[in-house]
Amino acid sequence: MPLKNNFGYLSPFERLIFLGGLMITGTLISMGLFYAINETTWGYTLSELSYLNLETSPSVVVAAKVLQMFSQIGLFILPAWAFGRLISPPAKYELGIAFSPNLKALFWVLVLTLFCIPFINLLGYYNAQWHLPEFLGFVEEWMREAQSKNDLLMEVMLQMNATPDILINILMIVILPAVGEELIFRGIIQKQLGIWLQNPHVAILLTAVFFSAFHLQFLGFVPRLLLGMIFGYFYYYSKNLWTAIAAHFVNNGLALTLVVIYGTSEQAIETEEPDLSLILFATTAFLLAITTLYAQKNKLFNS
Repeated sequence: MPLKNNFGYLSPFERLIFLGGLMITGTLISMGLFYAINETTWGYTLSELSYLNLETSPSVVVAAKVLQMFSQIGLFILPAWAFGRLISPPAKYELGIAFSPNLKALFWVLVLTLFCIPFINLLGYYNAQWHLPEFLGFVEEWMREAQSKNDLLMEVMLQMNATPDILINILMIVILPAVGEELIFRGIIQKQLGIWLQNPHVAILLTAVFFSAFHLQFLGFVPRLLLGMIFGYFYYYSKNLWTAIAAHFVNNGLALTLVVIYGTSEQAIETEEPDLSLILFATTAFLLAITTLYAQKNKLFNS
C-alpha cells in the first residue's frame, strides 16, 4: 500500500511532531551518505571537520562545506519533501510553493527586503553590545565564546580564492538555506501553528523565535527574529512561499556579495559604531518598508 498522503488525518500539533521525526530521519540519512563519501574520498574525522581555523587545509574546508550542504539537505529539504508527500493534500498546495511566481510580488519583496536590511544590520550591532545581568555572567561568557567560534568558522568557510569557491558558497550560504529553511519554518511550522493556534500573527512570531533560536547565534538573536517575522509576513500576505524564499535569498545573497567585495566576514563589517545619519537612514527605510507592506499588501501581492 503506497505511503503517499497516508498521514493527512494528523492534527496540526501531531504534524509538527511528525515533522520533527522526519527531520531526525533526514539528518541521519544525509549524514550516513556523507560519511560514506568521506570514507572513500577524504577520510577526515568529525573533529577535523568541526574545528576549522585559518591554517586548516583547503581540502578539509571543502569537505566541511560538503558536510554542511548534506546537513542542510537532510535537515530541511528531505523532511519538507517527505512531509509534502505524506500529508494530504499534495506538497505544492500544502507548502504554498506551486510554481506560479507572481513577478510583481517578487519585485516588491526584493525592494522591501533591501529597505529592511540596513535596519536589521543596525539592530545586529546593538544586539551584540547587550549584556545579561551579572548573575547570568557565565551564560553570557558561554554565548560570546560560542559566537567567537562560529565567527571563526564562518571566516574560514567564506574564504574565496577562486570561482569554484564562490559557486560552492552561493549554494551553501544562499540557495540551500533560502529554500530549505523557508520550506520548514514558514511553509510547514508557521502554517501548522497558524491552524493550531487560530492566530496567524502569533504563529508568525513563534516561528520567528524558533527560526532565530535554531541558528544558535545568540548575539544576533533579535535581528534574526525580526528577519524571520518579515519572511513570515511575506508568506502570510502573498499565500506563496516563493516570496519568503526570495526575501531570504536576497538577504543571504547580499551578505555573501559584501564578503566577495570586501574580502571579510559580515560580522567584521558591522563592528564600526554607526553614526547618527546611518541610524536615521536605516530606521526611516525600515519604517517605510513595513508601512508599505502593511498598507499596500493587497496591491503588492495580488495580481
